Amino acid sequence: MLANNTTWNGSFPSRDLYGVGRGAPNVEFTLIMLSLIILVGLVGNSLVVAVVVCISHMRTTTNFLLLNVAASDIVTLLLTLLHVGVAAAAITSKKTPSGSLWCKLIQPNTLANVALLATGLTLMVLSVERYNALVKPMRLSRRLTRSNVHYVIAGIWLVSMVMALPMLVYLDKDPVTGQCSPGEKMQELYISLTVIVVFMTIAPFLVIAFSYFQIIYGLYFNNTICSTHAPGLQREDILAKRKLVKLLITVTVAFFVAFVPYGVTTILRFNLSAVHNAKQLANIRQLTKVMAYLIPIHSSINPFLYAFQSRNYKEGFKNVVSKLIKWRKETNNNYQSSFRSGRYSTQVSTSTTL
Repeated sequence: MLANNTTWNGSFPSRDLYGVGRGAPNVEFTLIMLSLIILVGLVGNSLVVAVVVCISHMRTTTNFLLLNVAASDIVTLLLTLLHVGVAAAAITSKKTPSGSLWCKLIQPNTLANVALLATGLTLMVLSVERYNALVKPMRLSRRLTRSNVHYVIAGIWLVSMVMALPMLVYLDKDPVTGQCSPGEKMQELYISLTVIVVFMTIAPFLVIAFSYFQIIYGLYFNNTICSTHAPGLQREDILAKRKLVKLLITVTVAFFVAFVPYGVTTILRFNLSAVHNAKQLANIRQLTKVMAYLIPIHSSINPFLYAFQSRNYKEGFKNVVSKLIKWRKETNNNYQSSFRSGRYSTQVSTSTTL
């Protein structure tokens, strides 16, 4: 979701990113679909957080990192909701928000960029953590533990914030046009965005590909990892580890499928001239509107991937939901009991007075 606003090169403003700007067809349908995607994603990712926080045996280093992915998805979905809300408000009021803070944080979706960067870095750390745990189990100094994983997560968010700084530095309100623009820093912003997209795709892909290739080779080909003949290992443990690896690979592939097309079209938008490449730029605008949906959809499907591929998460979801239902029933019963007691006390007091 990099640099949604590119009005300075003739691209669409951020409020039209999802096809909800003025004059866009099927605005109501688009708003309803986006709202449903966001609602499902918020509920699902909140359940992931609740499972890891509330269930003691789920508090592992891997699950803490998956919790960080869920937190990133929640941030992305909330900011997508903000953009959709602004778009709907702009249609009603026929007025677009402005100001330096708006240009630096909200319109280019800087905070969502931070969340996306955090997701990519977390998935890379996950692959390395599984590599160290399964391929190099004796190198304990490289292993993440429950005591140090929090520092790694904090570092991930810090690096993500630093990488998103170009938006804060280069974008501002143009005093002449009143639009958000990098002004004379267009080339610097383009280079920065290119570096971010490359860092989010090529570097993590190489690390993740190496880590999971080694894990898959050890699990399925030479049987050096979780061999069925290894002493002290039950078949259930072996299957659980293989399922976890499949889950992490699936989540990683889903992220790259969602992010890479959007990142590539974003770079192309910045690279094309609105004067000399008007037709190509118009086609990329329409393509980006489709690609933009991949981000919130990806953020919403991760909990379903966990539920379908992980028995622990499936049972955890059931446990949390059942506790919520039980708590809701107890709350209603207590309220009704209090209400009835209050009515009874009032009646007794009235009869005594009479």
